[in-house]
Amino acid sequence: MHNGIIENYLDLKNFLKKKKYTFSSDTDSEVISHLINWSFKKSNNMDSALIETTNLLEGSYAIGIICSDDQGTVYAACKGSPLIIGKGVNQNYIASDLAPIISDTDKYITLDDNEFAKISSTKVTIFNKSKRIQNKVTKISNIIKISIFFIRPQALICIKKFMNNDSIIKDMTNRFVGKYKILPNIFGHGTDKVLETIEHIHFIACGTSYHASLVAKDWIEQHTTITCTAEVASEYKYKKINVLPNTLFVAISQSGETADTISSLKKALKLNYSDTLAICNVAESTLTRLSNLNFLMNAGPEISVASTKAFTSQLFASTSFNYDCFKKI
Repeated sequence: MHNGIIENYLDLKNFLKKKKYTFSSDTDSEVISHLINWSFKKSNNMDSALIETTNLLEGSYAIGIICSDDQGTVYAACKGSPLIIGKGVNQNYIASDLAPIISDTDKYITLDDNEFAKISSTKVTIFNKSKRIQNKVTKISNIIKISIFFIRPQALICIKKFMNNDSIIKDMTNRFVGKYKILPNIFGHGTDKVLETIEHIHFIACGTSYHASLVAKDWIEQHTTITCTAEVASEYKYKKINVLPNTLFVAISQSGETADTISSLKKALKLNYSDTLAICNVAESTLTRLSNLNFLMNAGPEISVASTKAFTSQLFASTSFNYDCFKKI
């Protein structure tokens, strides 16, 4: 199983074809399978095969592997794509987010970039790589704090979500708006003071969230002297970025697990932004863990494809960049 994009898969595919491997698809995921097989044949060790394979991969991946020579064990690795390990009683799981495991366990471990896991029904071993020397890693389990009702599907989901938009606006208004204006410091303690110095905002998002950022850009520039830029995350992460002084980086994602948006935030953390803010719907997501500031929409799950409640919530969050916050009228 593979979630992500292997950017050098064509070069690796040509290499494997010379090794007499036959491909039945055009996917980059199949390249990973054959690479692991090629490495395993040399070492007869899955740990070593997994490390050697990931050393050759360029791009992002969260992978789960089973081996017929080691039944009852799942191997996992990730870089740039989220992967969590759920810890149950005599059963363990891997997933890209909390939703698939929340009905079975309330404990999970987050696998970090360039880490590996060997998982059986009763044991989880995590290790990293250092010149192909395996080092065991000790990690503390996290406790899932969201309710199972947050992710439970309901009948007529899409239509129900359309009808819920008015209640979402009312709920967010009750939580974030006072008698005359938006409440102070809704991005966290003391954040209004931080935002007073902001002169530019760099929005990064994908899909529906990107369209919300375009609206946010228009609204903010109409009512303040803040200059805004909105970019698609899949383009931002490959570009040379010149960060102007006093610029806030804002990542928008419903799930908080959008791979391109996460990669862009990781890139932004290495640049000279004044601060980073995540506008997100999931409290325990990768995006919220990485960002310094967070705005949690609490709009409930977006189960069907049409992202209606999240879009409405993201637009509300855009109004939270208010005059009093920026002092840039």
